[in-house]
Amino acid sequence: MVLNGSTTKGNHLLSWTIKANEAIKNIVIEFSSNGVNFTPLPSLTGISNKFWYKPYQSTTVYYRLRVTLIINQAVYSDSISLKSTENSDASFKVSTLVQNDIRINAPENYQYKIIDINGRRLATGHGVKGLNTIDISNKANGIYILQLFAQSKNQVEKIIKN
Repeated sequence: MVLNGSTTKGNHLLSWTIKANEAIKNIVIEFSSNGVNFTPLPSLTGISNKFWYKPYQSTTVYYRLRVTLIINQAVYSDSISLKSTENSDASFKVSTLVQNDIRINAPENYQYKIIDINGRRLATGHGVKGLNTIDISNKANGIYILQLFAQSKNQVEKIIKN
């Protein structure tokens, strides 16, 4: 398994090749700010060998792959590091087509509200700068409104849960 990465205008492009004797169950990209404690990035769907990510940290970010084989054996790639050199976009990055959780990559600490299509407030909470997850697995399939409130920016996203 080989993981490669490059940086262009503050964006990180990861690509990889995997050769395995067993079928692959799933692939998870993990990131870290210190190269020791890793956190998963949003899930990959299907068979993909590329991933684009815009980190909000202006420091070195470490990445590795965790590949789980159909026999439930996990294999890790070597870690790579990419330096974030530019960070001009201060908007929230939000997964809008979801199944169980909403993933938010935030440029700063924030508060949120989830509202259903009838205007009822279903959830409130807060998140921190970086990658956050909001669990909506107990909500029915449908359309929701996510309102994000931060010191320097407010943002509204339509969320589709299927």
